[in-house]
Amino acid sequence: MGSKATLSDRLKFYRKAAKLTQQQVADALGVQRSAYAYYEINKTTPKLATLSKLAKLYNVSVDQLINEEDYNTLMTERAEYEQEVTKGENLFDDKFNDLSPLEKSVVLKLRIMSAEQRRNVVDTLF
Repeated sequence: MGSKATLSDRLKFYRKAAKLTQQQVADALGVQRSAYAYYEINKTTPKLATLSKLAKLYNVSVDQLINEEDYNTLMTERAEYEQEVTKGENLFDDKFNDLSPLEKSVVLKLRIMSAEQRRNVVDTLF
């Protein structure tokens, strides 16, 4: 039996698959980079609200973040997830990398907002 993939393993996995830095994720969550890094090294555990934002950011369910599946299963899923990310179907395509740091930050923050919050932003801007 293989070892279990921890929440910290999955957070690092999804962040890297999405080609995001710890700083970008931390900015989107509105926390310090060190606070986010603690999640990835299993020093602290994110609250449910933060897990929900992370799930939205990575376009996965909260269950996918917290489910203690076999590490080998996670790595198999990683290949499939990375293919989807590469196709730009679920997360960000190469155009995302062409954005300025400020633009990337805005996109990431919009992604974790509720539909109502996004509508309010759009209404305010336009």
